[in-house]
Amino acid sequence: MLTNFVIGFGGTGSKCLESFIGLSSAGLAPKDVWAGIVDQDSANGNFARCQTLLDGYGRCYTGLRSNGSDLGDSSLFHTQFHTARKAVWAPVARANQSFERLCRSGGMSDDETLLYESLFSNTDRVTRLTEGFRGRPALGATVFRSAVDGSDPFWSDVWEGFKTAKTEGPIRILLMASIFGGTGAAGFPTVARRLRDEIDSRGLTGSVLLGGVLMLPYFVFRAPEEADDGQAFAESDAFLENTRGALAYYSSLLRRKHVFDDFYAVGWNPMVEMADFEPGGTQQQNPAIFPELIAALAGARFLARPSYDDGPVHLIGQNDPPITWQSVPEVRDTNVFETKNRLAQALRFAFAFLAAYRSGVRPENWRAIRGQRWFRRLLNGVNLDDESSQRTLDEIANYCRRLLVWFGAIQRATHSDNPVDLIDLNAFSYNREPAAGVELLEPADFSLGDFPGLVREARSKPLHWVYSHLCTVKPQASRRGLGQFCGALHDLCGELENAE
Repeated sequence: MLTNFVIGFGGTGSKCLESFIGLSSAGLAPKDVWAGIVDQDSANGNFARCQTLLDGYGRCYTGLRSNGSDLGDSSLFHTQFHTARKAVWAPVARANQSFERLCRSGGMSDDETLLYESLFSNTDRVTRLTEGFRGRPALGATVFRSAVDGSDPFWSDVWEGFKTAKTEGPIRILLMASIFGGTGAAGFPTVARRLRDEIDSRGLTGSVLLGGVLMLPYFVFRAPEEADDGQAFAESDAFLENTRGALAYYSSLLRRKHVFDDFYAVGWNPMVEMADFEPGGTQQQNPAIFPELIAALAGARFLARPSYDDGPVHLIGQNDPPITWQSVPEVRDTNVFETKNRLAQALRFAFAFLAAYRSGVRPENWRAIRGQRWFRRLLNGVNLDDESSQRTLDEIANYCRRLLVWFGAIQRATHSDNPVDLIDLNAFSYNREPAAGVELLEPADFSLGDFPGLVREARSKPLHWVYSHLCTVKPQASRRGLGQFCGALHDLCGELENAE
């Protein structure tokens, strides 16, 4: 039975879910998670990148934990993700229409027409919904109010969880969104109230727990004075103004009604400067940035907490530069440095797998190294000429690249007054300006000598130590196939320099 649901709203929700997937590959999320995105702009580039990451993660999980392979108790690819038949839900099914046509489709009285025309500008009215609500929460709130329905395939899994929550719960539902955009600002409070009403009406208070992660303004971008198509678009200059009004609403809401069992507000100052602007669609792909990692950690904390006795609202931000691992919160209070150590281990595994091992186990290369002790101990019985084995190894390599790009972007997309200093980005990527994004070196060009210092404040054993211990490590009875090798490599990538 599914007991953990994570739902992101809009482009920001997709990016927070992207960071949550990164945490999951490091063993910082629950074992089973249902994940979905709510976005009227279903072609949004941020969602597409998140979907690619989620699909790739799923193929790695399947390749290493089924079909003759097993990672056992390794924290690598620890979480199994589940989704609805379609992982993204748009509240307006027929989006290729203007906001005006949608609102007038049911007819309006004279009074309703006057109200409608006083609330929405001409630009708002002609905006087509194919690319979401373009930073206009009023447009989204109008269409969200009655769209959430348990009979919809996207929401049916959540409603099924309600049925068994009392006997097999607790069920935890996590919502992640921004307060200042369009889809998130409109959908987050509307869906939260809808879910709370359903929980209360079924008598499931305490059996179904609702958590929220709300992103306050944390980035700015340079937008044109006018959109090319004459329609509405998000304006970062309006983020703070929108947020001021929204916070007053949330303050009133949370005082009047118990909506969230656990609620996190994440803000950032100075805000991160984004280089490019796109109003929506496939071209809207913004790099991952540090506040989204904080949001994902807040979500993982909600899903892991045994109780919520310390109050429902938590505020997260950063005031003193630079951003180091001391700035990164823990998922569990009892495990000091768990977040740093788990993420460091996953990043080192990605580096080592790409730089030192993937090439050697290709069909044309593996026979030349099959006599090496680590190969005989950890890959004995694995048919490396088999297409399915090579597909799994390719998926692992692809995911490792995405993991390094994701965390590299977090390091690079920063503000000069509040720099991020978590990893040595030069060990695996070109040294370019932040606006250029992260471009990986070819694995053969990774700086192997920089491996011990890849993660700041957590120097590890060097790669030659990892290799020598792969040759002597004892295979684990709970691991099989490719999981035996990947699990052992991942274990050794967790060893710190000063460890015995």
